[in-house]
Amino acid sequence: MAKKYIPPTTKWQDINPYDSATSLAHIDLLKVRRTLAKRANQRLVRLERASSKITGESYASYGAAEMVKRQLADKGKTRFSESYKFTGDLRSEILQLQGFLNSESSTVQGQRAIELRRISTFEKGEWGSFHQTGVRNRAIKFASNKEFWSFINSGIFADLKRQGFTSEELIEQYDLSREHVSDSETVSKFQAALDEFRSRQSKATVPELRDKLAQGRKLIKPKKDKSEKAKSRREKRRLT
Repeated sequence: MAKKYIPPTTKWQDINPYDSATSLAHIDLLKVRRTLAKRANQRLVRLERASSKITGESYASYGAAEMVKRQLADKGKTRFSESYKFTGDLRSEILQLQGFLNSESSTVQGQRAIELRRISTFEKGEWGSFHQTGVRNRAIKFASNKEFWSFINSGIFADLKRQGFTSEELIEQYDLSREHVSDSETVSKFQAALDEFRSRQSKATVPELRDKLAQGRKLIKPKKDKSEKAKSRREKRRLT
C-alpha cells in the first residue's frame, strides 16, 4: 500500500519578523529561528541523500539547497545553527530560512516535480524560443534520458554555441541524430564536427552540422512488433 503523502509543515514560514504587528518578543524570535533552522537542516540532509533518476546529480547540488549551502560555506558552516544562543542578525536569518523553506526545490518531492515539468516542456516542444514566440520547437523524444542532459551540460555543447549555433539548433540536431544512432556515436560526431569547425575561419551552418552527423550513419532498425511477426508467419504458411 502506497504511503499517504503528508505535506511538509509551514508553521512560522509566513510571518514577517520585521512587522511590529507580529509583536514577538526576542525570546520568541529565537524559538522561531531555531524551529526553522532545524526544519531547514532536515531538508538539506534529505536533499543530499536523494538524487535525480534522470541526471544522477544530488538534489542538493542545485536549486535552493545549492544557494543556501554557498551562503553557509561563506560563514564556514555546513548547517544552520540550532542553538538558542544566536548572536547574529536574528530577523535577517529568519527571512533567509523562510526563503529556503518556501522554495519548491527545498524538498525532494519539489525537485522531482520541477524535473518532470522540465522534461515535459521538451517533450511538448515548449522550450527555448517558445517562451518568447509562442511557436513550438521540435518535440524532443530523448528528454527523459540521462545522456540528453549530459550532452546539454557538456563542453562540446558550450563550444558549439561559441561557434555560432543556438541551443535550439543543437538540441534539435542531437534529437534527430539519436533517432538513428546511439548517444555515444552522436556525441562523437558532434565532437568531430566541432574540431573541423574550429580549424577554419568561415562560420559553420546548421546544414553542415546535419551533414556531419549523418555521415556513415547506420540506421537502428526498429524492433518488430510481436503481433506483426506472428502475422508475417501466418501469411508465409498460407502462401506455402
